Amino acid sequence: MNRFLEILEMEGSRCEAEAAYSFRKDRCWTVLNAENEDEEVRAGALVVFDTSMPSRYEIVETFEFSIAAYKAFTENFHVVVDITGNVILRDNGERRVFPFTKGEFVHGLFQYPKGEIIAFGSDGSIFAMSEQKKRLGSTDERDLRAGIATKNGRAIFGGDDGALFELQDGSLNLIDIRGEPSIKSLGEETNGGLLIGCEDGIAFRLDGDELESLEGEFGTAFCIAQHEGLNLLGDDSYGVLEIQGSRILPKYPTGLAYNIASQCGFLNIEAGCWIYVAHEGSWSEFQINPNKNALFEQIPLDFTL
Repeated sequence: MNRFLEILEMEGSRCEAEAAYSFRKDRCWTVLNAENEDEEVRAGALVVFDTSMPSRYEIVETFEFSIAAYKAFTENFHVVVDITGNVILRDNGERRVFPFTKGEFVHGLFQYPKGEIIAFGSDGSIFAMSEQKKRLGSTDERDLRAGIATKNGRAIFGGDDGALFELQDGSLNLIDIRGEPSIKSLGEETNGGLLIGCEDGIAFRLDGDELESLEGEFGTAFCIAQHEGLNLLGDDSYGVLEIQGSRILPKYPTGLAYNIASQCGFLNIEAGCWIYVAHEGSWSEFQINPNKNALFEQIPLDFTL
């Protein structure tokens, strides 16, 4: 038995999702992190489950360490980052591993229009991975925790203490924002405006050189995503909120929303031990249990639309 399943059989164990993605009906991809009661033994797994019958699932790959970041770009292209910094690319059955040196902790990743995977993290380090790993540069040692490739090909990174940089011709150029808020998420509006989510209920819109504070009641903005023309923000105190003009308003009270993904008409919300899947107005909620015989369980939606 592999380590991930062994942890699930331990008394008091816990299991949570890192992110979730759907590309077609009845299938949801996710990465799960399992740990024992004392948080001393951890492991991760890439899993796909049947949303019409959640007891039917497949463990695609298990990992000896917890997973720090996960992105699915298509059903056949997945990128997983473990807590040791290893970046694992699974592309149409081909598996490649890009090891990182000790101390290089990857906080997130995105895909550049050229097809390269961009990873960023501790001490402002930025790397590109395709056939090989190459260092694109580093900032002033502030950790980077958010990154985005815009529709017009810009690569922008945000992080601790107001760190906001744009990568241009191999150089990182600082974008000045007011104060030193810790940036947790970045998103792009349809008109090209940059949305910036921070800790402690702080968010901005940057349109050209104009920086605007966004007002509303929310916690730490862990993620920003666009779905069917809506600009959505996920936090740790309400769930999913909508950015409308200069206001951030309640939308879906999931309680938590650490990751929001929109692809192929599907909306996926990862809220720790819960995953929400919405498509064409139909919603489903799944609870993750530390039980290999009932790993995913569909439960009644815990809010009214």
